[in-house]
Amino acid sequence: MLFEESVALYRALKDKAGLAEALAILGGFTDNQDYLRAKLYLEESLALNRELGNVTGIGTVMVRLGLRALRHGDYPLARATLEESLALSRSLSKINTIHALEWLGDLAGRQGEYAQARAYIAEGLSLTKATGQIFESTWLLTRLGYVALRQGELTEARALFEASQRQFKELGNKDGIVFVLEGLASLAVRQGRLEQAVRLFGRTDAVREAISNTRPLVEQADIDRDLATIRSQLDEAAFKQAWATGRAMTLEQAVADALEK
Repeated sequence: MLFEESVALYRALKDKAGLAEALAILGGFTDNQDYLRAKLYLEESLALNRELGNVTGIGTVMVRLGLRALRHGDYPLARATLEESLALSRSLSKINTIHALEWLGDLAGRQGEYAQARAYIAEGLSLTKATGQIFESTWLLTRLGYVALRQGELTEARALFEASQRQFKELGNKDGIVFVLEGLASLAVRQGRLEQAVRLFGRTDAVREAISNTRPLVEQADIDRDLATIRSQLDEAAFKQAWATGRAMTLEQAVADALEK
């Protein structure tokens, strides 16, 4: 991998600034399933940036480390690093600030702190509007949809997912489309539309396999809980049929299925 070669070269050159940046990139791109390796890369980068006094670099690495910790379910580390990143980044980097607010909103929503989650996401959305960052605003809308879903505000969740799905389609962002479909599948579970939920989960699994986008640990745990709920209410033959139907769908067909009233 080129980033690994870059790290080795910077080490040989004793170039701390270059090494810090390369490690930060490598930690960000390491597979979702390899949390410990990503964490080591990012912690080394963080230590180097602290040694160099690179405050912007510290904020950037902290938000990446916080995201990795959040995706792995290491919530104490996620909160600590994201809060520090937010404090450092507010006056230095709007994009780091937006990312820290997004992930803190997600974390708060996962821990049942719904008012705080909404406050973080609202601030992030305000920043994206001020800076014209459509891509980031779409992800924030999606996060807000998941907060509404966890809070039991199902009508709001659907409206937010529909809006973000349209925007991701316009942006041509397949990762976003899949993530919203998973939200719509979870919504279908809560509304008792079990076979539709299975079709959507089947399709998103197939797409993730095709594009090598491994689902993060905490997101897989969410879906495993939904699938357990479905299996407790749906017979195995119906489950297998719906799963096979979903995997055979195109992504466009799955989106149409999810958005059908």
